[in-house]
Amino acid sequence: MIEEKVTIANEKGLKLVGVLHLPTGRKRCPAVINLHGFTGYKEEENSSSLARDLASKGYVVIRFDASGDGESEGTLSDDYRMTNYLSDIDSVYQYLIHHPCVDPEKIGVWGHSMGATLSLIWGSMHNEIKVICAVSPPIELGSTDWLGPRLESWKRTGWFSKISSNGNIEKRIPWAFVEDARKYNVLKFVQGVKSPTMIVLGLSDDTVPPEQSRKIYRRLTCKKELIEVEGMSHDYKKFPDQVLKVNEKVLPFFRQFL
Repeated sequence: MIEEKVTIANEKGLKLVGVLHLPTGRKRCPAVINLHGFTGYKEEENSSSLARDLASKGYVVIRFDASGDGESEGTLSDDYRMTNYLSDIDSVYQYLIHHPCVDPEKIGVWGHSMGATLSLIWGSMHNEIKVICAVSPPIELGSTDWLGPRLESWKRTGWFSKISSNGNIEKRIPWAFVEDARKYNVLKFVQGVKSPTMIVLGLSDDTVPPEQSRKIYRRLTCKKELIEVEGMSHDYKKFPDQVLKVNEKVLPFFRQFL
């Protein structure tokens, strides 16, 4: 298995930085795009471990930082928006389908949290995608259901500060992120999803309550599967045993449909 850092230009000309996982000894493999969550980054354990597991089974996988985040170009204040993240996914998808080691007819997508919501929204626009896996997707990132009392202070100050799990870096997200996110209530999109879809939720998730993910699942009209994981929190990426539990559920689903 090979891991290599790659750069991909998005439609604005900003460089997206990703890690490409290539299985050894095979050509024209199915491929998966991994999407990180809000203020997340491509090295998080849930994404990186799943990428390695998939690559060991013969899949090409790419995990990348959204524009304005991580190693990718752009700024949080100007570029960190769900609209731009969706466009970034398009750029990464185009990169994959033209890669010599990828079967362009066999592409799937996985995401966690905001990345899960975007996997569903993007998937609703791309019926050619073969499979979607959404882990703990919030219904709307600009809503009080997700932000709670933080929403009022965010609007008042114009910023939301969060310490990233990537080196304890403070990230300041502008109110413009919320205004953009309100365009993307996932319930308005999911009936357009035609690809087989797995929803994974954690029964101990107090950031995205399980009922939100169940509501999304019920709205889906495609072939679908719901996995409820006992003891799984929203930040399951910090707990190796929880990551293992989730990956053990996700891998067979990808193998079935991709």
